[in-house]
Amino acid sequence: MVVSVDQLNAFDLLVWLRTGERAADRLRCSQPTVSRSAKHVASVFGLDLHRIGGEWTYSGHPKLLNHLRKVHQQSRWLRHEPLRLEAHYCNGPLLLEPCPAGWICGGFDFLEIQSPLALLRDGVIDAWLGVYPDVPQHDPELAVIHLTRQPTLLTLPEGHPLLQTGGEITLEDLRAFPSLALPDGAFPRMEAHLRAAGLWSTVSHAPRYQLVKWEGLAIEQLMVGYATAYTLKLFPLPSVVLPIDVGLMVGDTLVVRRAYAEHPRLLELVELLRQRTVQLAHQMPDLQLLH
Repeated sequence: MVVSVDQLNAFDLLVWLRTGERAADRLRCSQPTVSRSAKHVASVFGLDLHRIGGEWTYSGHPKLLNHLRKVHQQSRWLRHEPLRLEAHYCNGPLLLEPCPAGWICGGFDFLEIQSPLALLRDGVIDAWLGVYPDVPQHDPELAVIHLTRQPTLLTLPEGHPLLQTGGEITLEDLRAFPSLALPDGAFPRMEAHLRAAGLWSTVSHAPRYQLVKWEGLAIEQLMVGYATAYTLKLFPLPSVVLPIDVGLMVGDTLVVRRAYAEHPRLLELVELLRQRTVQLAHQMPDLQLLH
């Protein structure tokens, strides 16, 4: 059996975006069309396409499929077909909306790095706006373009018992209270740093970013929260930024396969991102530009 480019597009966008609605929206077709096409591709390559928790995924051995994906990816870059771009909740809405011309943007809701990295390595997506320091380092296959740095901030919700004491709050004080965390390995370098500081203690098991399961959880349960200049406005209720330097710098890093790191289309995207970070820096004094 033969797999067409349209059918491969439907399969890949379904497993990338995880819902038929999102895939159909990006492809400008109907959900039944996406479903039929994805099932056809799964059948041809002997894969099991199924839903877990309402999200589409697949199992099996995709070696041959990944080879076809790399060929299709090369065609996208060379023939000016739409390229695919993913990011996270903290940087995607600020730096990738509106979505750059010539690109298809993802859902910006991954709460870990393994999935977008796998999608990039397999050729499903073409670039990923990751969060430093949890980006590849000295990777033979992937190139990184660092764009920004900013400090990680510690926050407490208004009404937290520590804020009622009127005294100076120290890191030692914070260690006595629960602090937000993600499952082990979600962001391994951030996790290691914050664990070493005595934080990252209470795990949120939300599989995707939801405000109520992250910033909202910190407010509701009086937890120590983390923020940056990007995410402070996401807290649903007022929070207090603490004058404590936890020593963790984060930032925006564009990750792409090395074969396309100097491609004109990638360089155009980098230039656009730099322009947008300059605009943000005017509003956010802590944002450092790595131009």
